Amino acid sequence: MIIRSLVYTAALVVAFNAAAADEDVSVTQSIVKKEGEKPAGVATQTITIKAIVDSIDQKNRTAVLRSTDGKTSQTINISPDVKNLDQVKKGDEVTVEQVETLAIEVMPKGEAPSAKAAAKYVEVAKPGEKPRRTELQMSELIATVTSIDYKERTLTLTGPEGRIQKLKVGPEATRFDKVKKGDEVFVQHTIATAISVQKAEKK
Repeated sequence: MIIRSLVYTAALVVAFNAAAADEDVSVTQSIVKKEGEKPAGVATQTITIKAIVDSIDQKNRTAVLRSTDGKTSQTINISPDVKNLDQVKKGDEVTVEQVETLAIEVMPKGEAPSAKAAAKYVEVAKPGEKPRRTELQMSELIATVTSIDYKERTLTLTGPEGRIQKLKVGPEATRFDKVKKGDEVFVQHTIATAISVQKAEKK
């Protein structure tokens, strides 16, 4: 989390359950610190994976995906929730892009907005289209600072269900001395994943 050195791990779920070669994976990260008295900021990570359909077994719902340079390949099982599998052909390109955003803001008690329950949105391909799936997951929570150690740069947070977590705050989290016992930490976590299959472009 931003308050815990602004580092987090994106959990990438590919519809085909395939792992692509390193050269087919690109990762970008950015951190934006918000102005204000207390620590606040937004961290974003984008992961893009590309692969080529080398072969596909429609009956058994399996496919062989290879890296774009042709050096590696993997046989995968295709989930039943992947629609329009009959539209997938050898040579098609599979692209997975996931954008994960984590926004954290420390606010005085009573000033944090009401946390919304977790929400999920899914959109899949229409009949006749090549398989695609777009999924958006969003969750929010508010935790209370129950103790703080400025020298050791640690915080103890108590979540909405009484869950307690102790965090080590990295040096890049500025204005740490402005955090007080009783402050509320507002966290918004969003994951957007888009999976698509396209006909390979002629070269």
